[in-house]
Amino acid sequence: FDDPHSLGNVLAEYVDEGGRVIMFQGTFSYGGDWMLGGSINEVGYNPLASNYYTTGSMTNTEDIYPHYLTEGVYNLSTYIFSYSNTQGNGVSIGMWPGDYSLGAYSADKKIVALNLFTDDMGFPGALFGDGYGGDYVQLTNNTISWLLDDCFVIGPDADCAGECFG
Repeated sequence: FDDPHSLGNVLAEYVDEGGRVIMFQGTFSYGGDWMLGGSINEVGYNPLASNYYTTGSMTNTEDIYPHYLTEGVYNLSTYIFSYSNTQGNGVSIGMWPGDYSLGAYSADKKIVALNLFTDDMGFPGALFGDGYGGDYVQLTNNTISWLLDDCFVIGPDADCAGECFG
Protein backbone atom coordinates (compact mmCIF):
# COMPACT_ATOMS: atom_id res chain seq x y z
CA PHE A 1 0.00 0.00 0.00
CA ASP A 2 1.29 3.48 -0.77
CA ASP A 3 0.02 4.83 2.54
CA PRO A 4 -1.06 1.97 4.83
CA HIS A 5 -1.81 4.29 7.77
CA SER A 6 -4.22 6.50 5.79
CA LEU A 7 -5.84 3.49 4.13
CA GLY A 8 -6.43 1.91 7.56
CA ASN A 9 -8.08 5.10 8.77
CA VAL A 10 -10.27 5.35 5.65
CA LEU A 11 -11.38 1.72 6.10
CA ALA A 12 -12.26 2.40 9.76
CA GLU A 13 -14.33 5.42 8.71
CA TYR A 14 -16.00 3.28 6.03
CA VAL A 15 -16.98 0.72 8.68
CA ASP A 16 -18.25 3.47 11.00
CA GLU A 17 -20.53 4.61 8.17
CA GLY A 18 -21.97 1.10 7.72
CA GLY A 19 -19.40 -0.46 5.40
CA ARG A 20 -18.25 -4.07 5.70
CA VAL A 21 -14.65 -5.29 5.57
CA ILE A 22 -12.83 -8.61 5.22
CA MET A 23 -9.24 -8.52 6.41
CA PHE A 24 -6.94 -11.29 5.26
CA GLN A 25 -3.79 -12.40 7.06
CA GLY A 26 -1.33 -10.01 5.42
CA THR A 27 -3.29 -6.91 6.41
CA PHE A 28 -2.65 -7.47 10.13
CA SER A 29 0.77 -9.21 10.09
CA TYR A 30 3.98 -7.41 11.03
CA GLY A 31 7.04 -8.02 8.93
CA GLY A 32 6.23 -6.63 5.51
CA ASP A 33 4.93 -3.63 3.63
CA TRP A 34 1.49 -5.21 3.30
CA MET A 35 0.17 -4.55 6.83
CA LEU A 36 -2.48 -1.86 7.18
CA GLY A 37 -1.92 0.89 9.72
CA GLY A 38 -4.28 3.37 11.26
CA SER A 39 -7.47 2.67 13.15
CA ILE A 40 -8.56 -0.46 11.25
CA ASN A 41 -6.06 -2.62 13.15
CA GLU A 42 -6.89 -1.18 16.56
CA VAL A 43 -9.11 -2.67 19.25
CA GLY A 44 -12.72 -1.95 18.32
CA TYR A 45 -12.15 -2.63 14.62
CA ASN A 46 -9.98 -5.62 13.70
CA PRO A 47 -11.25 -8.58 15.74
CA LEU A 48 -7.71 -10.07 15.64
CA ALA A 49 -4.69 -8.43 17.22
CA SER A 50 -1.83 -7.64 14.86
CA ASN A 51 1.17 -9.90 15.31
CA TYR A 52 4.14 -11.38 13.49
CA TYR A 53 3.64 -14.10 10.90
CA THR A 54 5.40 -17.33 10.12
CA THR A 55 5.47 -19.85 7.30
CA GLY A 56 4.93 -23.57 7.44
CA SER A 57 2.25 -26.06 6.65
CA MET A 58 -0.70 -25.75 9.03
CA THR A 59 -3.90 -27.80 8.80
CA ASN A 60 -7.01 -27.60 10.94
CA THR A 61 -9.83 -30.11 10.84
CA GLU A 62 -10.83 -30.18 14.53
CA ASP A 63 -10.98 -26.71 16.06
CA ILE A 64 -13.39 -24.99 13.67
CA TYR A 65 -16.21 -23.52 15.74
CA PRO A 66 -19.86 -23.68 14.64
CA HIS A 67 -21.02 -20.37 13.16
CA TYR A 68 -22.59 -19.17 9.93
CA LEU A 69 -19.08 -18.27 8.74
CA THR A 70 -17.93 -21.87 9.08
CA GLU A 71 -20.94 -23.71 7.60
CA GLY A 72 -19.59 -26.35 5.23
CA VAL A 73 -16.02 -25.67 6.37
CA TYR A 74 -14.40 -28.87 7.57
CA ASN A 75 -10.77 -28.51 6.56
CA LEU A 76 -8.55 -25.44 6.32
CA SER A 77 -4.87 -25.33 5.48
CA THR A 78 -2.42 -22.49 5.20
CA TYR A 79 1.22 -21.90 4.53
CA ILE A 80 1.42 -18.44 6.13
CA PHE A 81 -0.37 -17.39 9.32
CA SER A 82 -0.11 -14.75 12.02
CA TYR A 83 0.41 -15.45 15.70
CA SER A 84 -2.83 -13.49 16.26
CA ASN A 85 -5.62 -13.97 18.74
CA THR A 86 -8.84 -12.07 19.34
CA GLN A 87 -8.86 -8.58 20.75
CA GLY A 88 -11.65 -6.36 22.07
CA ASN A 89 -15.03 -7.77 21.05
CA GLY A 90 -13.54 -10.21 18.54
CA VAL A 91 -15.14 -13.66 18.47
CA SER A 92 -12.94 -16.50 17.20
CA ILE A 93 -14.26 -18.93 14.59
CA GLY A 94 -11.61 -21.54 15.35
CA MET A 95 -8.03 -22.16 16.36
CA TRP A 96 -4.89 -23.25 14.57
CA PRO A 97 -2.67 -25.75 16.36
CA GLY A 98 -0.59 -23.72 18.81
CA ASP A 99 -3.69 -21.76 19.92
CA TYR A 100 -3.69 -19.01 17.29
CA SER A 101 -7.06 -17.87 15.98
CA LEU A 102 -7.80 -18.95 12.41
CA GLY A 103 -10.24 -16.07 12.09
CA ALA A 104 -12.64 -13.88 14.01
CA TYR A 105 -15.52 -11.49 13.56
CA SER A 106 -16.30 -8.31 15.44
CA ALA A 107 -19.32 -8.51 17.73
CA ASP A 108 -19.87 -4.77 17.17
CA LYS A 109 -18.97 -3.99 13.57
CA LYS A 110 -19.18 -5.76 10.22
CA ILE A 111 -15.52 -6.79 10.10
CA VAL A 112 -14.13 -10.31 9.66
CA ALA A 113 -10.43 -11.14 9.86
CA LEU A 114 -9.24 -14.44 8.35
CA ASN A 115 -5.84 -15.63 9.53
CA LEU A 116 -4.79 -17.72 6.59
CA PHE A 117 -3.05 -17.34 3.28
CA THR A 118 -3.42 -19.83 0.53
CA ASP A 119 -1.45 -19.86 -2.64
CA ASP A 120 -3.87 -21.73 -4.82
CA MET A 121 -7.34 -21.99 -3.25
CA GLY A 122 -6.79 -25.69 -2.67
CA PHE A 123 -5.77 -26.76 -6.16
CA PRO A 124 -2.54 -28.82 -6.26
CA GLY A 125 0.40 -27.70 -8.35
CA ALA A 126 0.62 -23.98 -7.73
CA LEU A 127 3.25 -22.01 -5.79
CA PHE A 128 3.75 -24.41 -2.89
CA GLY A 129 2.24 -27.34 -4.79
CA ASP A 130 0.44 -29.20 -2.04
CA GLY A 131 -3.08 -27.87 -2.45
CA TYR A 132 -3.21 -25.63 0.62
CA GLY A 133 -6.55 -24.10 1.34
CA GLY A 134 -9.07 -26.86 1.96
CA ASP A 135 -12.44 -25.15 2.37
CA TYR A 136 -10.94 -21.67 1.95
CA VAL A 137 -13.33 -20.79 -0.89
CA GLN A 138 -16.35 -21.87 1.19
CA LEU A 139 -15.13 -19.81 4.16
CA THR A 140 -14.64 -16.77 1.94
CA ASN A 141 -18.11 -17.20 0.36
CA ASN A 142 -19.71 -17.55 3.80
CA THR A 143 -17.88 -14.44 4.99
CA ILE A 144 -19.04 -12.31 2.07
CA SER A 145 -22.60 -13.61 2.47
CA TRP A 146 -22.61 -12.93 6.23
CA LEU A 147 -21.19 -9.44 5.83
CA LEU A 148 -23.87 -8.66 3.23
CA ASP A 149 -26.63 -10.02 5.48
CA ASP A 150 -27.07 -13.17 3.39
CA CYS A 151 -27.81 -11.24 0.23
CA PHE A 152 -24.75 -12.36 -1.69
CA VAL A 153 -25.86 -15.98 -1.83
CA ILE A 154 -26.52 -17.03 -5.40
CA GLY A 155 -28.99 -19.83 -5.96
CA PRO A 156 -32.28 -21.07 -4.54
CA ASP A 157 -31.31 -20.12 -0.96
CA ALA A 158 -30.90 -16.44 -1.80
CA ASP A 159 -33.63 -14.52 0.01
CA CYS A 160 -33.29 -11.11 -1.59
CA ALA A 161 -35.86 -10.87 -4.38
CA GLY A 162 -33.46 -8.53 -6.16
CA GLU A 163 -33.59 -5.92 -3.39
CA CYS A 164 -30.11 -6.45 -1.99
CA PHE A 165 -28.23 -4.52 -4.62
CA GLY A 166 -30.80 -1.77 -4.92
